[in-house]
Amino acid sequence: MPIREALKRLDAEGLVVFTNNRGATVTKHSLDEIAEIFDVRMMLEVDLFTRAIPLMQDEHFQLCESILKEMEVSYQSGDVAAWGPLNAAFHGALYAAADRKLTTNLLERASLQSNRYVSMHIDQLNKSKSAQQDHSDLLALARQGNVQSAADKLRSHIENTKIQVLEWITAARS
Repeated sequence: MPIREALKRLDAEGLVVFTNNRGATVTKHSLDEIAEIFDVRMMLEVDLFTRAIPLMQDEHFQLCESILKEMEVSYQSGDVAAWGPLNAAFHGALYAAADRKLTTNLLERASLQSNRYVSMHIDQLNKSKSAQQDHSDLLALARQGNVQSAADKLRSHIENTKIQVLEWITAARS
């Protein structure tokens, strides 16, 4: 019973697809769908980040730093399963001060779809160092209150990940 319920939840989140008399399989997104997932994330995240930066307090910065440390440990230990969720947690912590519940819920759904691609990006393309640097830069720009530079950095961070993931998946599928 618990497995069936878990599969139903994954189905509702778009992560698995049920086929009659065959069970469930992991959703295989088209390249256009993967690009769209990252585009949706970009729109939502840039909006949340620009709204959050002027409202961020010490506790927001401390939480982000704590998650960055967890991410570094997970990269060093090769804990691939933690990378997507930790990435989502870090980005969520960056935007928490915006206190936009509907937008945050939409972002959580998009992040569920992108987590496996984020993990693949870091693992298969060996991007842990650049991801950590980008995340540190985003946090530093937020601390400075530099909204425009932070938004630009976030856009390029997500866009670069999208492009690299699409290139890698295209090569892997051919």
